[in-house]
Amino acid sequence: LGAQQGLGLFDGRLKRFRDAAIEEAQSLLGAEVLLGFADAHQFDEIAQRALQVMRGTDLVTPRQVALAKDLSDADRRVFAQAQVDLLHGEEPLEARLDKYVLSLGPRDCSWPLATVTLALVHPKEQVCVRPTAFRNQAHWMQPGLTYEPRPTGMRYLAWRGLAQRVEKRLLAAGLQPRDLVDVYDFIRITAK
Repeated sequence: LGAQQGLGLFDGRLKRFRDAAIEEAQSLLGAEVLLGFADAHQFDEIAQRALQVMRGTDLVTPRQVALAKDLSDADRRVFAQAQVDLLHGEEPLEARLDKYVLSLGPRDCSWPLATVTLALVHPKEQVCVRPTAFRNQAHWMQPGLTYEPRPTGMRYLAWRGLAQRVEKRLLAAGLQPRDLVDVYDFIRITAK
């Protein structure tokens, strides 16, 4: 959200940090690049790029990133293909997200880990889910939306819908979130 709107929530450092993370994600994980690596069966390169994006942001913790880093070679290939499909596949989003979560081990995959690259590569359409903040936001705006610790595609659509409703309210109030990453930061800061 721009400082010109007078929210006082976001300083220049946070905006520069988010902009750099989005730029890096789109550069390293863009469709043309990832599909080229997938066609060449360079799955380790895909996995390394995804890990670099994850390590370059505070949207996920180092502990969460370690789950993706510590995969066996066979599991890394599945993770890399699931990453390509999540970001650039043609199946419905909820199916792609479910496959991605399974590639990381569904019991261990957190909401931020499941959604971070999706949000950074497609910031205008997708959002990174931060459980505590989003639960608090849902309490005020959508009390029927319950939290499930295991990320699923169907539940993600509900959380994304919540973020889109927040975005619409911000726009109606005359504020200008640039994307759902701005909305994520708004929810994170105001839902404390």
